[in-house]
Amino acid sequence: MLIEIEAATSKKNRYTKLVDDRKECRKCAAVVNPSVCAGGKYDNAAHIGPWSDWQGNLNADTMIIGQEWGGTDNYERQFGRDRDGDPTNANLVTLMANIGVTLPPPSAMQGTTENGVFFFTNGVLCLRRGAATNRTDGEKGAKNNAISKDTFGNCARTFLRAQIELVEPRFVLVLGLLAWNGLMGAFSLAPRNTLKEAFQRGHLPLNKSTIAFPLFHCGSKLHLNRPLHLQIDDWKKMKALMDKHPLRPVTTL
Repeated sequence: MLIEIEAATSKKNRYTKLVDDRKECRKCAAVVNPSVCAGGKYDNAAHIGPWSDWQGNLNADTMIIGQEWGGTDNYERQFGRDRDGDPTNANLVTLMANIGVTLPPPSAMQGTTENGVFFFTNGVLCLRRGAATNRTDGEKGAKNNAISKDTFGNCARTFLRAQIELVEPRFVLVLGLLAWNGLMGAFSLAPRNTLKEAFQRGHLPLNKSTIAFPLFHCGSKLHLNRPLHLQIDDWKKMKALMDKHPLRPVTTL
């Protein structure tokens, strides 16, 4: 029992250090650290990013990696919190339900000391400047607040791999190509040209204990590249593969 307590304390201390490092990070000038946005008053000191405030179990069997949380405008408007009706969150609850998993909405976890069953994080932990999604200039359609591949690469090498090595999940579910390729770079694995290519090639091991699954993003605009009813089929197939995995029985997904 003492060994287990010491191990849990060590993991918590490592996580706290990682959170502190994220707060201090200024590697990517194009994005805004939550510790800076609105003077940092909405930045939860207990978590690496706002999505982890929904599900932040450091002993999770399954980690889910989104692309990025959103923009500074909605971060301030929502006081740094996730909303139940956000398309990504709502669709994720639906996808989980279709494989027999009840995922409480964000509002059920906020204001509690519960960390949930899973660990949620993002490929980029900082925020877009301004709007939640890519804006266009109205003339050429150029994206002017898009998060670059370099930013995904920086954050994955600095923080994403460290989170996986700390939590040690059995499965990592990755939503979207940018997050997938950032993860691949962090583990010195080959990127994919399209998410369809990544999806067709299937899951792969990151190390001896963790397997990563590429998945289409389930956000409002991005999921149109893969209709939700097809994503439900994808998740059911993924769940079947997870159930067959020889390491240990699946208990949380």
